[in-house]
Amino acid sequence: MTLCRRICSVFKRVGHQKNRVRTHPLREETCNSSKDCPWQKEKADTPEEELNENESQVCFCNLRNLREENGPSQVQESTNNLCILAETKLAGVLRAICKYRHSIHKISPKHRLRINQILQAVIRSASHIDHKLAKVIIKLAAEDMLRTTFAERLLIDVTDKACFDELNQELRKVDQKCSTQSPERIFLYQYCGAILRASDDPQLIQVQLFTLLAMCQRGALEAKGIAAACGLAASRHMDEVFKALDSFGRTLSTAEIPVSKTSQLCQRNTLLLCYGRVALGIKEEVLPRVEFIVARLIEYFLIDPSDLNLKKSFLIAVLMLLEAITATGKAGAIRLHPKARLVECLIVLIEREPIHVLGSTVRQDAMYIAKELSHLKPLLEPEKKSSLLHASFKSVFCLAPMEILERQSCVDEKTSDIKAFYQQTVSCFEEMLQALLLENPQPSELKHMMELIEPWMVSKLDHVRERAVETAMKLLKFVADRFHLDLSREFNKLAHLAALLIGLCNDRMPCISSFAVQGVSCLYEILLHRKGLRTSKQKKRKWPMKRSVKCQEEDSPAGQTPGSSWQIATHCGDQLFSVQLTNLLLSVLDYLRGSGPEVLVAAEEVLSAVLQNHAMKVERVNDVVAGIYMCLQPGQASCWTRKVVLRALTLMIPCRLEEVIQSCLSYSIPLNRQANELWTAMASSSKVAVQILHLLLKNLQVKDLSGDREDSTTTSLAAMNVIYETFHIPGYRAALGEMHLQLFIPLLKQVLYVMQLDLPEALKTRQDLILRENPTALTFQSTSVEIVKSLFSVAGDWAVYACIEFQQGWVVLSNPQHFLQGTRLLARAMTECNSAQIPGIFGEAALILSSEEDELKKVTALALVIEFLKSSSAIKMMNRFSLREHLEEGLAAPNPAVQDLCLKGLNSFVFQQGKVKSLRDQLPTMINSIFSGCEDVLEGLNDIMTTLYEMDGQGIGLISVDLALNVRSFFEDERADVRATAISLFGQLVMRSKETEKALLKKEVVYSLLPLLLHLKDRETTVAMSCKLTLLHCGVFLGWAHLKLMFRSLAWDDLRSCLVNAWKYLMRNNHDNIHIFISQSLGFLHHAQTEIRNGAARFMGYTLNYYSSELSKNLEQEDLSHLSKVFQKMESSSDTSMVHFAKNYRVVLQKLSVKRRLAGAGEKDPHTSDSNAPENSLLESDSRAASPLLLPPDSPHAGRSMLERGILSLSTPKQARRTLAQRGKQHSEASEKERTRSIEAPPGVFASTSAGTDGKQSPRH
Repeated sequence: MTLCRRICSVFKRVGHQKNRVRTHPLREETCNSSKDCPWQKEKADTPEEELNENESQVCFCNLRNLREENGPSQVQESTNNLCILAETKLAGVLRAICKYRHSIHKISPKHRLRINQILQAVIRSASHIDHKLAKVIIKLAAEDMLRTTFAERLLIDVTDKACFDELNQELRKVDQKCSTQSPERIFLYQYCGAILRASDDPQLIQVQLFTLLAMCQRGALEAKGIAAACGLAASRHMDEVFKALDSFGRTLSTAEIPVSKTSQLCQRNTLLLCYGRVALGIKEEVLPRVEFIVARLIEYFLIDPSDLNLKKSFLIAVLMLLEAITATGKAGAIRLHPKARLVECLIVLIEREPIHVLGSTVRQDAMYIAKELSHLKPLLEPEKKSSLLHASFKSVFCLAPMEILERQSCVDEKTSDIKAFYQQTVSCFEEMLQALLLENPQPSELKHMMELIEPWMVSKLDHVRERAVETAMKLLKFVADRFHLDLSREFNKLAHLAALLIGLCNDRMPCISSFAVQGVSCLYEILLHRKGLRTSKQKKRKWPMKRSVKCQEEDSPAGQTPGSSWQIATHCGDQLFSVQLTNLLLSVLDYLRGSGPEVLVAAEEVLSAVLQNHAMKVERVNDVVAGIYMCLQPGQASCWTRKVVLRALTLMIPCRLEEVIQSCLSYSIPLNRQANELWTAMASSSKVAVQILHLLLKNLQVKDLSGDREDSTTTSLAAMNVIYETFHIPGYRAALGEMHLQLFIPLLKQVLYVMQLDLPEALKTRQDLILRENPTALTFQSTSVEIVKSLFSVAGDWAVYACIEFQQGWVVLSNPQHFLQGTRLLARAMTECNSAQIPGIFGEAALILSSEEDELKKVTALALVIEFLKSSSAIKMMNRFSLREHLEEGLAAPNPAVQDLCLKGLNSFVFQQGKVKSLRDQLPTMINSIFSGCEDVLEGLNDIMTTLYEMDGQGIGLISVDLALNVRSFFEDERADVRATAISLFGQLVMRSKETEKALLKKEVVYSLLPLLLHLKDRETTVAMSCKLTLLHCGVFLGWAHLKLMFRSLAWDDLRSCLVNAWKYLMRNNHDNIHIFISQSLGFLHHAQTEIRNGAARFMGYTLNYYSSELSKNLEQEDLSHLSKVFQKMESSSDTSMVHFAKNYRVVLQKLSVKRRLAGAGEKDPHTSDSNAPENSLLESDSRAASPLLLPPDSPHAGRSMLERGILSLSTPKQARRTLAQRGKQHSEASEKERTRSIEAPPGVFASTSAGTDGKQSPRH
């Protein structure tokens, strides 16, 4: 009793404050707080208590002077110096003494005694001492007292058993009297351990260890004391201690008496602490037993990983084990095989820590141990490291904001200063990251960490994003300051991080923006290191700053942000290799997808800065264009993002146009909306558009040069698709007009190439898939033809287009067997319409004949040249080319088609001057033989048509009038092919007439208009198609207005709309001849075809209804009476539709009779002005209607026709009136009269033409 009381009396019994467990070594605390003593907190926080650098050196020097070899005078002087310094800076001197004791491992007893004497003197003179320093000082004193010599001297006259009995009794008494933790009680356990260490009785040691271990159920205080005793005993009796611990552990697992869960946890806590203390006590003997100890620690921990005390005990034990390994000096040689299992336990601890409160040190202690484990071999597996990093990032980044953490109650009192505690946690976290990076200092390791951080850097929560960006910045700063990595390769992947940081430079949170700028600066420093541009650590590149931004937190220093991301990206681009710059661009584009508007400004500046200044350094243009294309996908980005990436594409064009086009072509089969946006954006100017078309034309013809068939085919078809789309993009319109001549022949040749092409399997599958998704989509074959159509539309050659359309020219062109025929048909239409494109295309074709082009292209050019020889504009250019020589050489060509074309060219009137006169002389005989019945009508009509064509538009003279008159008689022939041929011949005659012949032909053309209109409803499609073309030729001949609109209607409207619009244009342009059309329509009321009869009746009724005023001025009363009789006869017809029509329009006829009587009496019809008012407004609106630019139309005009709206109006001047009987009861009689009036034809030519005047059957051969 006396001994224990004497030992305990060395401690001053003062109040003790509860403290949290601290597993890692003592650190200098930056902040001390005390709720009870605010004045003490202020004093502790004052910097006067701390020693500066000079004072620390003086203090250490005086402590060294206390060594055994120094004399008393020097020792006294050093003692006085330290006491004087302690009067003003007590805490600093005490910390210096503790630091000195920890730094000196081997110290003599006398030296230790002198230090303790000074320590005693300083403490006596102090008015107060911080409780943290007091604990450290007590620990140092206890270590000195528990030296082997001290324990042995105390036990000289006392037996081991008696001492143990006394200690056990004292421990129980202390337990009964004092419920608080005290250093005295811990010391008794330590003293017991010292006795065990000094004892030589193994049995007594075993018994006493079991006695101590049995006390573990009393609480955490006993667990710490028992662990200290076991550690001291193990330093000399290692095997006995391990045996006792192992036996005690087995006893717990096989206990027959049920034990409470609390008791079990206390026992496991004790065992964990014991193994940790034993590891420290056995020193170098720990190395061969590391795996055994680790296995025991993991086993006891996994029993209940959720218990806080068990967590802390496990962490303390692991740290003791690591300290023991480090103390051996052989940590670099040992391989800790259970390292991965330990890390798994740490991951469990980190993941189970709550994020809404910061109340324990488990999180930071686990990270600290992970840092220490990184110093041991082997390297941690990548999977385990990823799991550890992910758990740590989530645990730290997702902590509640600081203001919320401060409001939460904390488990430990020491964590009442949440800010300081949070900073400690973050510090452990950052040190762990640095240690894991140093474990394997490779660029790939940095890249891997950054990849795991990136998702948190784009979080929508500001506090999470701020912590992630700050962590990334500090890690990059650590790399830049501590060691140099060669990022030549790995920066390809870290470029995404650079893009991300640059994007965050404009974050709405000032702190995040500042951290991002610093992160980019660190990356820049790393690049400078790699390129050897940094000369010293003091000369660091700093970004030019333009504004200061204060953080929201009061204690945060003011940061600086750059003027713009453009400046940062420009500087970075100067130091990046091409591969790295490319990956930076790719990362920015990848980051743009799904990003918010706050990132777009920075991304736009980065893209602009890099591409404006370093576009030539960019590699993998294909990947960059792919990134832009992905940003355009639906749902990927906003409209602003699309504008940003498309602007980036335009910035690449000046330097990398050809590569950009090659890349964009890969997305042009099919040419969807996103690909269309690419091509639209590239046409930034007409000059660029022309360059693009040149390159597209080159790619269109790549099939002629490349040996890889599938690739060249794909490229050619993609270029064709794009060229077709450019006709619908306004930016290319001027360029297409400029390059029209160069595009014509290659695109025409492309039609045959595509028609003959055997598509590769991949393209065939893709086309089938497109057609399944959209049955109206264009195939490659139809696209090639549509491009040629668009060429005529862009050039404004709607008349040429109409000629080709109504002659089924596009169908002929689409047939590979008739491609040359279709090409000649195109050229013939251009010649007939006197197209302005002929000189340019003729020149291009002639150049191709003189060049080394492929045979198909030459044959196409030759077919165009042969037809253009019939054009006066082409003939004027012949002197520039040796065309006759080429044609003569072609006669010997092995290709029969070339021979035939050359022969036709040499037979042209250009080279055969007497050919036209000879054909003109033969024409009367041909006409006479047809109409006299000596020759088959169809064959004769075709011969006449061929003759007109062979005359090369030189005209046939005055005979054209009689030919037109007789050809019209075949319009009503029973044979459809004869009708179609006659109508086509009439159209050719009208179209090829010379100016001198037009005045004579005009009346015949007018008389043919109504038959042509009605035959649009002919049962035979060929007849209706011939009527459309001839009607268009007649409109051109008569100079009608709005012919383009009429052509659109004839070509693409349904039959009913087509008839209505044709009637509209007929009435509008021939209001002087309305009464003639009425008289002609009477003859068609008895036509053999029901459709034409109905059409004639409908024409008559509509005309009577909407042009009653005009007819009232041109028809006599007897004419109206005649019409009334006709309508009465129609009412008795067997055709119900005719009966219904007649009954409805008899009322109209009666009103017309009233108008006629009023007009004859000189009275004004009161309804006339009202009916004309809306019609006049229509004329005004129609005259202002704009014609569409391109043909064919995308869709017909909306709304009802003018006839359906019932507002057509035309005014007709008065003319000499004739009765209907005088004008002829049928149109054939009128034709007969006109035929006999011809005086220009040679005698005897039309002697036997009267056989065809009945209008029903023409003479046959």
